[in-house]
Amino acid sequence: MTKSPSGSASKSRDRLLSVLLNPLPQRVERAIQE
Repeated sequence: MTKSPSGSASKSRDRLLSVLLNPLPQRVERAIQE
């Protein structure tokens, strides 16, 4: 967990974009993860 924050930020940004573009699929993915 000592990696540059750039990776974490990139993931968050990608997820946010995915939610904005396809909020439904993201919801499904969340349900599958749980």
